[in-house]
Amino acid sequence: MSNGKSSKLFKTSTICMMTWLAMGYIATTQAAVVVDIKQAERPWVKANTNGSVTVNINSASSAGVSHNKYTQFDVTKQGLVLNNSKTAVNSQLAGQVAGNTKLSAGEAKLIINEVTSNIASQLNGQIEVAGKKADVIIANPSGITCSGCGFINTDRGTLTTGTPTIGNDGSLIGINVQKGKIIINGQGMTDTSDYTTLLATALQVDAKVNAKEIQVMSGINSNIVTSGKELVNIGYTKNSPAVGIDVSALGGMYADKITLMAASTLDGVRNRGIISANSDLNINLDGTITNTAGTLESRTGSVNLSTRRLNNTTGKIFAGKDIDILAEDTLTNSKGLIDADKMVAINGTNVNNDRGFISGNEVSIVAGTLTNTNSKSFSDNPKAASEGGIYADKDVSVNTNGLLNTSAGWIYSDSGNVSLVSNTDMVLNYSRIYASNDILVSSNTLDYPARPKPDPIDAHLAAGNDINFVVGNLGKFDGTTVLDAGHDINISSLDGRNTGTFLNYATLSAANNINYDHGIINNYGVLDAGNEISIKTNQLLNHNVITGYGNVKVDASQSVFNDYNGMISSMKKLTLSGPTINNYRGRLIGKKGIDVYTNSFTNTGYTSGSLNQNPLSRKP
Repeated sequence: MSNGKSSKLFKTSTICMMTWLAMGYIATTQAAVVVDIKQAERPWVKANTNGSVTVNINSASSAGVSHNKYTQFDVTKQGLVLNNSKTAVNSQLAGQVAGNTKLSAGEAKLIINEVTSNIASQLNGQIEVAGKKADVIIANPSGITCSGCGFINTDRGTLTTGTPTIGNDGSLIGINVQKGKIIINGQGMTDTSDYTTLLATALQVDAKVNAKEIQVMSGINSNIVTSGKELVNIGYTKNSPAVGIDVSALGGMYADKITLMAASTLDGVRNRGIISANSDLNINLDGTITNTAGTLESRTGSVNLSTRRLNNTTGKIFAGKDIDILAEDTLTNSKGLIDADKMVAINGTNVNNDRGFISGNEVSIVAGTLTNTNSKSFSDNPKAASEGGIYADKDVSVNTNGLLNTSAGWIYSDSGNVSLVSNTDMVLNYSRIYASNDILVSSNTLDYPARPKPDPIDAHLAAGNDINFVVGNLGKFDGTTVLDAGHDINISSLDGRNTGTFLNYATLSAANNINYDHGIINNYGVLDAGNEISIKTNQLLNHNVITGYGNVKVDASQSVFNDYNGMISSMKKLTLSGPTINNYRGRLIGKKGIDVYTNSFTNTGYTSGSLNQNPLSRKP
């Protein structure tokens, strides 16, 4: 019967199908590895009984590169084995694997798996090199999605949406990335390679990536090569996706060392998750690092960020060693935290620390402008403050070419110095500045630039040693302002220019000396020194208290005026000199005498101590 013949033919066909399947000539839907038949030499694909797949890779070139092409390359959760052994060998994923007869000339050093179709790759399991350890590249310009993927027995495991460029000797010249996206989601990525490399126009991380060392380069990059252990971009274009590397709140990167590079001029890196390196974390790009409520950290190493813009709004940046930030345009640390166990070094055109907290063993900021505003009060442990200010165990150094605005801002050095230097203007209104050693304030003016009516300075500065002001125009110190020095207070003019008027309602208190060498001083406040006071000025107009427990000396190039509320007092000798001296119903006290050197002395006030009047020409 014809039915019987048909049955016999069907049985024969089934046997053939099973044989072909066992030999790997047919790729199943489960395996989803389809060899590109257009290549001269083709890899051999075998489905294993445990659900994994073995690929007998092509022979290696004289440069040690095995180049394999596919129209589809997917990996199930059971995994895929790249057979790089001439003899039978055990594998983690497939058990014992027979020797690969294609490798008679030797095993490969690099195994390239390139997808030539428009079908994206789904990598849901591990990729293992059986036999000799080798680098592995999975290249698919149509995109790669990883959920549970990774590499076993590889020096460098690479996922890329680029196209490998092969030289005449069969070596890898570079990888040309023009399109495609890598997505890591679901079960994430766990890689045991020495180096994990991700190269694509864009990388989206919605799950955890765990590896030894992660190297990422995003954007349209014309030629990426490896030089030693590092990635080198021979050429790139700025016409890249708006977001190069995007780590969501559910995503994260965890490795001993992490290096991120992006060609995008917009959001090169956008992180809302955790990017955590055990040693160093390096991010280098032309666009913006946006760390919104995310974490960038190096647990025992350094964080190095080089970018055009850094937005650390409500974000956290930690380092077990140093934090080095270069923001060519703007750094915004709004309610953010930047904290290093050692040095924090920030270099940028505009640094905005609004309710943000910057802390380290030392803090150095070199910027075009700095805004350090709206700090919360430090507690007994300033480093524990949740919002606001700049803190260092040792020195805080700030140098700006333009405006240095620390209005309502806190700056604190626990055991070092605070140095604030602006080449133009500085705003100290409502600021709080503390240093265990010295405080230096140096600028042209102490107010916003080009303001017709200067704001008074309402600040509190306290130093364990000296407070030093080197300023062109001091302006007005309000009555709530306090300068409290454990040693000296030194106020001098910028570049020797004794110009402008210092209107003082503040309390200046020094345990040792107060030294003033500037323009006119109109004093309604208190100058109180535990030792000597030296005032060198154009004019002294005193309406309140100037008192020293050592010698007090006033040297005016024009005049000294001490009105009815004024007192100039010395527990030792008081010396006044100037063309005109008028003690208008005020008090002059010198326990060891009062020496006056002037050509015109009017005294309608009170004096205590022997008064010695001399012509100005006899001034010592």
